Amino acid sequence: MTDNTRAADDTYRHKLVPHNLFSGDHWSMLAYVETVMVETGGFQIGLDHRTRMSRRNFRVLAEGCPRPKRPRTLKPSRAVILEPRNGTILSNNTFVPSHDDWDCLADLAHYGLFTQTTWEPGDILHFSPLGVKVAADLREWKQNGGSFSGFHTDLLKDGEVAV
Repeated sequence: MTDNTRAADDTYRHKLVPHNLFSGDHWSMLAYVETVMVETGGFQIGLDHRTRMSRRNFRVLAEGCPRPKRPRTLKPSRAVILEPRNGTILSNNTFVPSHDDWDCLADLAHYGLFTQTTWEPGDILHFSPLGVKVAADLREWKQNGGSFSGFHTDLLKDGEVAV
């Protein structure tokens, strides 16, 4: 949830967020995806009650893959829809309204962290070699007491995206 000190930044609404603006929301999503991948052998795109979803993504995911493969998944009806005034917090202390965890996942995929860059509900994501390295660096950062919002990696480069 955002507070009154953060300004809304519509620049990246429904657009990719540059990696230098990734903050806690992007990195915590990556950590969650890694946890699911370890438990189930991949991350299936679909309705997930543990992720923040905008109305747009909720509708697509609920229809396309209502019960993705997850460890001990609760009922999909427990999913919470993100309100537009909330969104993804960026490293410059602004937020993108209605930018949900699935948008963060698309941002991460854009920089080549997964074996595919586009997907449909029901598809299974796997880490690319770059994704394995970034996830390992994030895990080490967290093990040493770092916060998701303080994590930064030099492995992501402008203009270098998965094809």
